Amino acid sequence: AVGISGALSRSSDLLPLRIRYNSYPIYVDKGKRMRFRYMRHWVETGHEKTGWKVPTLLKIAMDALDDKLNHYRCFHRVLSRGEIIYGNNSMLAHARSSFKNNSPDKAPRHLLRVWLQCQKADLL
Repeated sequence: AVGISGALSRSSDLLPLRIRYNSYPIYVDKGKRMRFRYMRHWVETGHEKTGWKVPTLLKIAMDALDDKLNHYRCFHRVLSRGEIIYGNNSMLAHARSSFKNNSPDKAPRHLLRVWLQCQKADLL
């Protein structure tokens, strides 16, 4: 079997096509399933990598969404050692601030991503 090598999948000829067809709506509501997926950084980075200009209306829409998300931000603080945040990434608009480990006498930050599957019965 022949697969696409890393060199081919990142070729300058194919990258714009891969990025163009790797798009998702920001908000989807399918009956009992809602999904919110907004990552401005990757929208802008995708346009930059393909040499495309971010359309003016898209920029205006992202600016408006950013303003609303920042206005209604309900949680913003530095977590203490041992604290955890648990949330559904598909339903909760969220972001993280940049992090620098500038203290040589402290252990480096240890970040884990965990996927949990909840059964419908668990939610009742």
